Amino acid sequence: MPNAELFLFYLYGAGSPLSIFVQNLCLAALFIFCIVKLAAKKIPVNMQLIFFFIFIVTQLFSVFFSADTHAALKGIRDWWALAAGFMAGYGLSPYCVEKLPKFRAFLAIGSLFAAAMAVVEFLFGTNFHKQRLFSKMPIGSDPSTGFFSHHLTFAGFMGIILLFLLAGIIYGERKKILVAGASAAMLCLLLSQSRGYLLVMILCLPVLLYGSSKRHILKALASAAAILIVVFIVSPRHVKERAFNLFSMKNGSFAERVYLFRSGMEMAAVKPVFGWGPGCYTANSKEFRDKYNDRVVYPHKVGFNTECHTHNSYLMVLVESGIVGLAGYLAFIAVLLLSIIKSGSPSKWGFLAICCYFLLGGLFEYNLGDAEVAGLFAFFAGLARSAERSGADKG
Repeated sequence: MPNAELFLFYLYGAGSPLSIFVQNLCLAALFIFCIVKLAAKKIPVNMQLIFFFIFIVTQLFSVFFSADTHAALKGIRDWWALAAGFMAGYGLSPYCVEKLPKFRAFLAIGSLFAAAMAVVEFLFGTNFHKQRLFSKMPIGSDPSTGFFSHHLTFAGFMGIILLFLLAGIIYGERKKILVAGASAAMLCLLLSQSRGYLLVMILCLPVLLYGSSKRHILKALASAAAILIVVFIVSPRHVKERAFNLFSMKNGSFAERVYLFRSGMEMAAVKPVFGWGPGCYTANSKEFRDKYNDRVVYPHKVGFNTECHTHNSYLMVLVESGIVGLAGYLAFIAVLLLSIIKSGSPSKWGFLAICCYFLLGGLFEYNLGDAEVAGLFAFFAGLARSAERSGADKG
C-alpha cells in the first residue's frame, strides 16, 4: 500500500500537466487511500478537514431545497474534483511528503512538454481540440491551450505549477530542472493570453516572496513588468488587441463578465438562502441574462458566449448554494489560510501564493467548476497540511 500511494503521487506529478485522465486517476486513487486511513484513524482530523466537510454539507442542503432535485443531484458532481483533490493531498503519508523535491521535478518536466505544445499552438494559431495543424492561422490568433480544452484552464493550471516551482527555487534548492520548468510554466501562462491570470500572477509574487526580502519582492515585480512589456512589444497584432481592450465595455469578453455578474446577482436575490441548487444555473439563468443580451457585442456575434456559469466562482456558489453555501466555502478558505499562515515552515509562502492565485482568479473565472484547476488547487491545499503534519520544511 505505501508503494502504491507513492507511485500514484509520482504519477500525478509526472502526468498532470499533460493528461487529464492521469490527473483524475491519481486523485481518485489517493482519495480512496485517504478515506481508508481516516476510517482506520491513521491520520488526524483537524479544523481544515472539519470545515471542508461543513462546506460539502452546505452543498447537500442546497440540493434538498432545490426546485429541481434531480438536476441538483447531478450538479453536486461538480464538486468532485475539489473534494478529491483536497482529500488526496490531506491524506498523503509522511514518506510521500518527503519526496516533494522529486514530485516538483516531475512537474517541471511535464511543464516543458506542455510548453512545447503551447508554442506550436501559438505559432500556428491552432487549437488541437478544434482544428488540425495544417489549417494554419495567423500567429497568436488563437490562445494556447496546451493539453487542455480551454486557454483559461491552461492558464489556471500552469500558473499554480509556476508558483509551486518558484517556491522550490526560492526556499529550497535551486536545481536546473526547476528553473527550466518554471521558465516553461511562465511561457505557458504568457501564451495562454489569459489577461486576468497574468495580472493575478503579478499580485501573487509579493506573497510568494514575503518570506525572503523586500529587495527580492521589488526585483521580482520589476522583472515581471519588464517581461510583460517586452512580450507586448514583440507580440503580433492579435495579442496587442487583447491587451488594449482589457477593461473596455467594447470588449465582448469584459462586457459579458459585467452583465453575467449583474444578472447573476439578480438571480441570487430570488433564492438567497439555499440558492437554486448545484448545477441548476444553466437551466434557470436565461430569463435573467436575456435582457442584457444585446449589450454584449463580439466582432462576429451579439450576445453571451457563456451560458453555464457567471465567470465568477463566488457568485456561482451564491447563486447555486445561496448564502449558506457561500458562507461554508468562505469559512473553509479562511480556516485554510489561517492554518497556512500560522505554519512555521518556509514552504507556507508557496502554498499561500497558490491559494491567492486560485482565489483571486475566481473573481473573473469560475475556476471552482474548472475540474483540472480546482483539483490541483485543492491538492496543494491538502498538501500544505500534510507537509506541516510530517514536519517537511523545505520549499
